[in-house]
Amino acid sequence: MRLKLEDLPRSLQAQARAQLWEGTKPSAAPQQPKPPSYSEAVVSAWFAECGLPLPVYEYPHIPGRKFRLDVAWPDHKVGVEVQGGIWTKAAHSTGAGIKRDMEKRNLGLCAGWRVLECEPSELCTQAVAGMVRVLICTERIRRDEMREMRKRVDDGRRAEQRAMPTM
Repeated sequence: MRLKLEDLPRSLQAQARAQLWEGTKPSAAPQQPKPPSYSEAVVSAWFAECGLPLPVYEYPHIPGRKFRLDVAWPDHKVGVEVQGGIWTKAAHSTGAGIKRDMEKRNLGLCAGWRVLECEPSELCTQAVAGMVRVLICTERIRRDEMREMRKRVDDGRRAEQRAMPTM
């Protein structure tokens, strides 16, 4: 199923068009990110409609490696991999492709990333948006819990230092 701008609610069509054309003006700085593709603009508008932050596309989530996440929310270490060509003998369904994908998933997990996988037709669905929302929320909760745990440890250390006799 090919995503079309006309499939979005009218309120989002203008937003998607604006994002699509926003980065196409020539700029002096060559390090500017490339403008979003038509599909990326439509997907961004979909996730915005679902109340999610705007994603980043083709995000290099593992430093020093060429691996990229198809769709990512780097601030939350959440990503979505769109598995195209799974019903054909494409790159991801060969032995070497499967090994590469396993390495990418494992390195991502070790780096703290949580990545969903879906087919292209499933990307702009409530199910995927809901799972991304859950992952983003659990990341916020985990961060808050870690912050609270560090605070308790620091408070405990300070209390120990005050209780220690000075020589």
